[in-house]
Amino acid sequence: MSIGDDSDISFLDVPLPRLSRRRQRVNLYEVLGIVDSELAADRTLAFFLDPNERHGMGTSLIDALLVTLDGMQVLDGTGRTERSLDANSFLGSMSWSVERQVSAQGVDETVSRLDWSGLIDIYLTNRELDIVIIIENKIWAALNNPLESYTRHAVNEGYGTVLLTVLAPREHALLAEQRRWASGTTTYQSLFDALRNRTNNSGLNESDRDRARSTAILEQFEEIRERSQTVTDYSGEAAFIHGFRKALEGKGESLNQFYEAQQQLNRLFRERSQRIGALIDEILAHRELTTIWVAHGGGTSKHWAYTWSAYQFEQSKNSIELILDASPDRVSEITVKAYPGRSYQFYPDLDHVPIGVDWNSTDAEIAEAFVEKVAEINAKYPG
Repeated sequence: MSIGDDSDISFLDVPLPRLSRRRQRVNLYEVLGIVDSELAADRTLAFFLDPNERHGMGTSLIDALLVTLDGMQVLDGTGRTERSLDANSFLGSMSWSVERQVSAQGVDETVSRLDWSGLIDIYLTNRELDIVIIIENKIWAALNNPLESYTRHAVNEGYGTVLLTVLAPREHALLAEQRRWASGTTTYQSLFDALRNRTNNSGLNESDRDRARSTAILEQFEEIRERSQTVTDYSGEAAFIHGFRKALEGKGESLNQFYEAQQQLNRLFRERSQRIGALIDEILAHRELTTIWVAHGGGTSKHWAYTWSAYQFEQSKNSIELILDASPDRVSEITVKAYPGRSYQFYPDLDHVPIGVDWNSTDAEIAEAFVEKVAEINAKYPG
């Protein structure tokens, strides 16, 4: 489609669907951009699993972990044994030690030969109860860790009860060799369900500040694990995609023409804004209107071509912008807006105000009209 083409463009006959999402609560992990960080998950788990940390929740999480491991097979230097864990024998102990990124190198030659890190994500030990729990924490990564080395590391340290579990947002399928060296797998949901059961769904609402803050952090950690793609309900997204495709059936050519016209508009607006901007600079210099800040930009605003040239003036401190906007919702394609300083809080009467020129006007006429409007604004709002 070329400029000035009056051909009829058949566009959408039905409204496009809208994607509705349940509004999520503010979550610190999302704010920090560490939702999928395994290291952040390790640190969080290690903090709350340690009953001697200052979270004020005692053995709540380590006991919940033990409950999820109840009945899993104990390991020794050959792999799984006939023994299974009786969780009740280990609950309530404050004698746990928690370490992260524990090296298992040197235990298994394979680890060194393949240059694997051999680092255990979370290593929970209790000498008093003669037990060690190894957690291989998986957020998105594949399970290809040297589990045998992890187990042998614990066995070599002399623990009589050794367990290794893979903790992940979903159940991990273990390969034959992995099944030999892992007691089993568990999910975050199972862990948090066990925690809730042990706290009687009280919400852990305590007056103690550390406990209250810790509870809030742990709840946010649970939220991001529940929002994992592996447990998301995609029915709403599927309905949106299907509705979108249905609305666009047979409209491919119309859309191609629209995007072509959009590109042409962007180019026209960008090129003209540059020409007008050069003339404005000349007129401002001639009239000795001193600026302390000048900026130009553009692109698309809600898919319409949009450019702006902004000037802040020394005497009034006003910032005044010339806007070229193709939006059909604007009363004119050429407008002005102004605001004090760099606040971007527009004067009520100066938010996209027409200045008496349109696209048919010459570049010089538009530049002159803008500078006249500048003088009018600075006189009304002298700063």
